[in-house]
Amino acid sequence: MSFKEKLIVSCSLIIFVIILGFLLSENRAFDGDELGTLTDIEKIHKPVPYKKIIIYWINLLKPIDVNEVFFLRLSSLFFTAITIFLWFFFYIRSRLESILFFIVVITSSFFLYQSIYFRYYSYYILSSSITFFLLINFFQRFSINLKLLLCLVGLFISPLIFHVLNGIQFAVFFLYTLIFEKIKSLKIRLFILIPSLSLICLIVLYPFLFWEFFNWLNIMEALTITTQTQNLHGFNKSILIKPIYAVYQMFFGFDLAPTLSLSILIFTFTLFMILTIQFYGIFIYDRKIFIQYILIGIIPFLIIYLFIQVISFPGFTQLESKHGILLYPVLIGMIIKIHKYMSKKIFFITFCLLISSQLIGMYHTFNLSNTDWSYILNKIDTVYFTNNKTKILMDGRSTGPFKFHNENKIDKKNIFFTWDIEKTQEVIKDKNNSDIILLLNDYKSYTKLSLKQNWNAANNSYNRVDGLNSIIQNLNEYYYLYDSYVNYPTFLYFLKRKKDPSNRYSIGVWEHHLKDLKLPITTENSLLSSILIKPLDSINIKYSDNLILNFENCQSVIQNQDKIGFYKINNTKYDLIKGVNIWDLFSEFDNIEIKNEHVFFSWYHRPLISGSINYFGSYYGHKARIYKIKITEEDSNENILIKNISKNCSIRIWI
Repeated sequence: MSFKEKLIVSCSLIIFVIILGFLLSENRAFDGDELGTLTDIEKIHKPVPYKKIIIYWINLLKPIDVNEVFFLRLSSLFFTAITIFLWFFFYIRSRLESILFFIVVITSSFFLYQSIYFRYYSYYILSSSITFFLLINFFQRFSINLKLLLCLVGLFISPLIFHVLNGIQFAVFFLYTLIFEKIKSLKIRLFILIPSLSLICLIVLYPFLFWEFFNWLNIMEALTITTQTQNLHGFNKSILIKPIYAVYQMFFGFDLAPTLSLSILIFTFTLFMILTIQFYGIFIYDRKIFIQYILIGIIPFLIIYLFIQVISFPGFTQLESKHGILLYPVLIGMIIKIHKYMSKKIFFITFCLLISSQLIGMYHTFNLSNTDWSYILNKIDTVYFTNNKTKILMDGRSTGPFKFHNENKIDKKNIFFTWDIEKTQEVIKDKNNSDIILLLNDYKSYTKLSLKQNWNAANNSYNRVDGLNSIIQNLNEYYYLYDSYVNYPTFLYFLKRKKDPSNRYSIGVWEHHLKDLKLPITTENSLLSSILIKPLDSINIKYSDNLILNFENCQSVIQNQDKIGFYKINNTKYDLIKGVNIWDLFSEFDNIEIKNEHVFFSWYHRPLISGSINYFGSYYGHKARIYKIKITEEDSNENILIKNISKNCSIRIWI
């Protein structure tokens, strides 16, 4: 290809990526780590070029308006554009390869998402691409000694210039060059390799030994690292799954679980088989490239997940697929050169399967419904500025998006935080407050996570959950719910003060098993929230024509005709019996047929693939349903008492 052809095609591709990026950006909330980049970039130690450019970009756009989110995200697209140019001018050699690269990029939801995410991951793709070109092309031209020197330079400058994890690539390439190219003696090679590999295996099995070594060197105080074995991550099942799942997401994106359906599982298995066959083809036809791919991509990639995570201590980042991005250029390189290692027919089938996987992922990426923060803040503003006695309670994860989207229009003295439990309880009990708005956005406050599950925070979330539950209990006592917006993990509740405190409940939060249910639901009755009745517990709710309910989280098998609880109206008791008037939330998962007249609402439950959070039915896609009981009592002013008499099941009542 000529320079002019490469320039035209690369510019066309960049324009396509920007257009797709804009469309995706419109559907993605600006919160979490993106807000962290905006507010804390000065404090975050990241590669110098990235940090300097982002600071300049932020200052250029100041003051930043909520409608300028895409312009913030354009900084990530800037790094993507450089990456595309580099691929065309340093790796692509023919028109066919340029077409392959164009199609791969334009159909990749993984690449597109990183390109618009206001964080350093698009820069990480750029730095990994540069590292790939250096080690594949540039370094090969020099003598062994110069290669060793350049690898050392790359290792030490990576944290400053590239990404810190790119240093692993230079380190692995250095060791390979030293052992297999510099050292000619087989005995010396074995003398180095066998103890080294044995030591690595020992550290993986007993990670505390790694940090005890630093303790022995008497530099632990400077590193501020504990050597207590119980405070190290260690090896577990999720460690093995993570690298496989990371590769899967590089093709299918972040929003499509492999267990969504049997067809996706078969498709995934086929794709991995094809990649394996292709890799074997490279081994047969080009051993040099095969070894380079192993050194540059696979070994550093596995080190990240199978070694670094194992030896990590509390507060260390919980590794995800985006941390293994250094493998991505290797995968792209393989796909571009795929035509060299197979027949035209096999190549066509293989490439079509690869692109199909990406298109499936792209479809699900664009169809994901995120929290609409603009809608939330408009709704809050409407209520707040109508009633000057309204108080706002929110958690830590809500403060960033609230401030950003609200543009500081609401007086800070009327905002209180759920972590300050004592002050929050005072606000709740204060009779001068007629309305309260509750805004929550942190799943760690709804689910009790162990230290391992909440590794990056360096503690469990038990106190957070207990604290929030106490706040919700008091809110139920003094207030009733009249409006809501729920898009997990975001809960927005609008509450009015009761005339008198009572034990009638109206609000609650839930965990991941209800993550796909969005409220309010408006059918024959409007559902605004739910209350979970734990085993042997009971609640009071306001009378309604329909009692909407289900049971969930059973620790043992509940048979049909088993009595789970009862509800009581006007001293008349009605039993809640499995298979008669109450069913499990995931009954369809167990192929239980239920008449439509009993179903109040159903939705599709997407699988949740997580190394730390799972529950019955979490790995598979299926329908979830909640159910209704028609109430014939005439007195609509009465409370309904619901009692859970089971010892190991929870009953959920929908309000």
